[in-house]
Amino acid sequence: MPLSLAPAAVPSAEPPAAAVYRARRDHYAAERSAEARRWSLVANGRLAAMAAALGLIVWSVLTQSAPILVASVVPVAAFAVLVVIHGRQEQRRRRLVLLERLNEEAERRVLRRWSDLPVYHQTRSPAGHAYASDLDLFGRASLFHLLDVVGGTLAEPTLASWLLSPASLASARRRQEAVRELAPQIDLRETFSLLARSAAEARPSLDPLLAWAEGPSWLAGRAWLVATSRVAATTLWLAFAAHVLGLVGWPIWLPFLGLTLLIAATSGRDAHRIVAAVRDTAEPLRWYAAAFAASTSAGFRAPLLSDLTGVLTDSGLPAHREVARLYRIGNAAIPRSAMLYGVVQALTLWDVHVLAMLEGWQQRCGRRLRGWLAAQAEIEALAALAGLAHDNPNWVFPDLRDDADEVLGRAVGHPLIPDAVRVSNDVRVGPPGTFLLVTGSNMSGKSTYLRALGLNVVLALAGAPVCAQSLSLPALDVWTSMRVQDSLEEGVSFFMAELGRIKQIVDAVDAANA
Repeated sequence: MPLSLAPAAVPSAEPPAAAVYRARRDHYAAERSAEARRWSLVANGRLAAMAAALGLIVWSVLTQSAPILVASVVPVAAFAVLVVIHGRQEQRRRRLVLLERLNEEAERRVLRRWSDLPVYHQTRSPAGHAYASDLDLFGRASLFHLLDVVGGTLAEPTLASWLLSPASLASARRRQEAVRELAPQIDLRETFSLLARSAAEARPSLDPLLAWAEGPSWLAGRAWLVATSRVAATTLWLAFAAHVLGLVGWPIWLPFLGLTLLIAATSGRDAHRIVAAVRDTAEPLRWYAAAFAASTSAGFRAPLLSDLTGVLTDSGLPAHREVARLYRIGNAAIPRSAMLYGVVQALTLWDVHVLAMLEGWQQRCGRRLRGWLAAQAEIEALAALAGLAHDNPNWVFPDLRDDADEVLGRAVGHPLIPDAVRVSNDVRVGPPGTFLLVTGSNMSGKSTYLRALGLNVVLALAGAPVCAQSLSLPALDVWTSMRVQDSLEEGVSFFMAELGRIKQIVDAVDAANA
């Protein structure tokens, strides 16, 4: 079978996307510097307000002047307002720092500067996988490194599964439509990256949260506990107020205080255990809620994206509002380490009331949470693939043909090699009964050529654009045998390891033809 080895034209200028990300990085850096100056001004204002308040209080004590003491309320109030403003400024500053970093990393990704680009993803090539290790799907300078705007986030396992398990042609075509729509929406994709990275920094563990959300209600068989807690806490406060106001001459509130203490020491401990477990997973929920809101407000047109956002608004329960509500309820819980925890529990049985709110949310939305997270994970995985289309405008979407019997590509290049040094070649594999023989001297690029073909097929069947001028292919399974290793521990020589791998491939072909 003839094979063209003439390299395609090598671009001399840097990719245009690199300049786009550099400009955005510089813009956010300038905004961050301006925000830092405002942050310093407010910090100084806080110190001045505190000093003024302390000065007035000391002055009022020394002079025994009530008006001066009253006047100290003004700097105290100013200090409280400045604390709130300072906190919001700190949030904006952190956001700008992360946006600057995201665009700096995106520029390095476009230029394939792997040594300067952190590896965030935890996924590694499964042992014995058909092609993951040979084609460099994971790790440094890998395909996932090129897509690593989702490292450590919701979308990581979803995107990894797409690369490890080729989709049907119908599914891949639906993804292509979604990727095309997302590719020019750089601000939306940046928002997803920002929120995903923020959630990842919270080190979320979703398994305990999902287990609770889909599990049984602890209060379901203890309705008496909620009613008793409400009555006991309310009556305690009413009796205490009656005693303080002199409506009753003796402390009738003491028996009710004893009841609340008894509940707090018994059922209240179990309530706190559940509430604390939810509170510990609540931090990333604020970012997930914001991501859900960004998805549902985007007004997608691609059928796959419309279906996914439909999951986020199913049955009149908007996912972003419900998850934000769960975040607020979880944050309402008081840590046991807090100084006033025991006092608050004794006087209000707060854990029981928070648990009642949590389980109200659980009954209404608990079994929808997993679906919401999965839908958002797919949207963000599609956004990661869309980044390839945006960053590489010369790449194309492959023609996925149900009736094809060969892989036919023009100017197919290795996606992980920089544009300036990449050499692209034509390729034709098939129809059945034929084979492609690649020969050449050492260091002539044979393995790079084969990896370029394999990686582009993996991208094509994931619904992504490919590094080629054109590529058409049918549904197929990818198998490779390039990095076979021996094993002293298992007593397998390199030769036997090669034979074992070849047998796996032959068995896979026989199974496909059976």
